[in-house]
Amino acid sequence: MSNDVNREYFVDYVCSRTRGRPSLRVLDYGCGRGATVRALRARAVDAYGADVFFAGMDYEDIGSDELVVQGIIRRISPRGDVPFPDQWFDVLISDQVLEHVKDLDKAISEFGRLIKSGGVMLHHFPSLEVWREPHYNVWFSHRVHPRMRRPYLRISHEIGLGGNEPGFDEPAAWAAHVDSWLRDFCQYRRRSQLISMFAGTSRDAEIDYCRYRAHRTGHPIVLRLLAFRPLGPVYRWLFRRLAFSAIEVTAPALQDRASGVVQAPD
Repeated sequence: MSNDVNREYFVDYVCSRTRGRPSLRVLDYGCGRGATVRALRARAVDAYGADVFFAGMDYEDIGSDELVVQGIIRRISPRGDVPFPDQWFDVLISDQVLEHVKDLDKAISEFGRLIKSGGVMLHHFPSLEVWREPHYNVWFSHRVHPRMRRPYLRISHEIGLGGNEPGFDEPAAWAAHVDSWLRDFCQYRRRSQLISMFAGTSRDAEIDYCRYRAHRTGHPIVLRLLAFRPLGPVYRWLFRRLAFSAIEVTAPALQDRASGVVQAPD
């Protein structure tokens, strides 16, 4: 998946919700260096970001970034606290982030604290069911038993899968590096398990993204296929295994949150 198309989708999704609501405030959870935050702010959206800036990526100079200095992008604490006020955001988004969150209970608790009553969240994430591990492009590597994963990765690299990583050209070294990275920085969960943790009403959003992508990349045949509703469940099933899952969650009213009401997805 193209990161640019993904980013454009999130930006257009947020902007479609700001029409008539110029004061709408948005949080990009797991924003990295803030590319989506910058794109939203360039379109006059009051956007903010938060990230742990984890060791699996290069964030050595992030402290001097202008958005960090201004407090627009803020660091998530080691305990998972997101340093923004309660009920401050109308929209919360995350793009390929939830599979990196170890304490998902804490993260979702923070989402509930941060989002306004009736606010909306959109999350894209690969689940355990995905076939191609998206970070190193070795099929099923995240589903192989930990004791077998390193030899599996080595064989995969020897036959040309997984690409190259600077400083890890030899298959054994590459496999050891990838195995450690997946173990330390990825937490793949079943889609149903993750969705059940959200309070509110969730909606499958994969077809929305597929339509957007087909329109932006000029694939009218794909658009016509997607318009055939009886095949919708098949399209969603395939997309979740070849790419990622997408869910839109509408935050419950405050009184429902207090009583622990959770509505199951359709």
